Amino acid sequence: MSPAASAAIRNDVAKQRAAPKVSPHVKPEQKQMVVQQESIREGFQKGCLPVMVLKAMKPFTFETQEGKQEMFHATVATEKEFFLVKVFNTLLKDKFIPKRIIIISRYYRHSGFLEVNSTSRVLDAESDQKVNVPLNIIRKAGETPKISTLQTQPLGTIVNGLFVVQKVTEKKKNVLFDLSDNTGKMEVLVIRNEDAMKCKEGDKVRLTFFTLSKNGEKLQLTSGVHSTIKVIKAKKKNREK
Repeated sequence: MSPAASAAIRNDVAKQRAAPKVSPHVKPEQKQMVVQQESIREGFQKGCLPVMVLKAMKPFTFETQEGKQEMFHATVATEKEFFLVKVFNTLLKDKFIPKRIIIISRYYRHSGFLEVNSTSRVLDAESDQKVNVPLNIIRKAGETPKISTLQTQPLGTIVNGLFVVQKVTEKKKNVLFDLSDNTGKMEVLVIRNEDAMKCKEGDKVRLTFFTLSKNGEKLQLTSGVHSTIKVIKAKKKNREK
């Protein structure tokens, strides 16, 4: 085979492998769908995302191999969906004020949450820029998912919510909670910490950034490095009337 023929074949193969981003024969509606799919891929997002802040929690300290670091959790929303956010720059706490419209850029998008770190940019939106978040999205962002719903979700799903504790089992390295609601029961595995140790049967626990996982055949919520737990003590019944 001559060098010219060989080069032509290589060019044809390269053209077949390099598919265009959007075919010129695709309809305008399909082009829009392709662009939307490209824009929501996971990973580093350089573009700007205007959102309304729904909630921001207090900063807390967590352990890493490099030592202790600080972060806080937040919830933001667009006109179509809400996002849980891990914010690793506590200097941005003044930006994450409920009902404020902010613009986030240079952030990371993961399955189920956004990550804002020291290289991210968070700016106040212009006074005329609005993000009209529907009430149903605001309501959904603050709801505790039903246990029956969690049992249908894929492993790795991030879960926030307020649950009633039915049983506490303390172990050397962790604490196991049995939770329940009117749709079912589920276990929660928490890395041993002071807050978890204060929990008793009948108390409520507010879980933030727990992960849906599996222990054998049992589904359970598992705490991670960036998880938090807040114990809400049950009210003592007044025995004397």
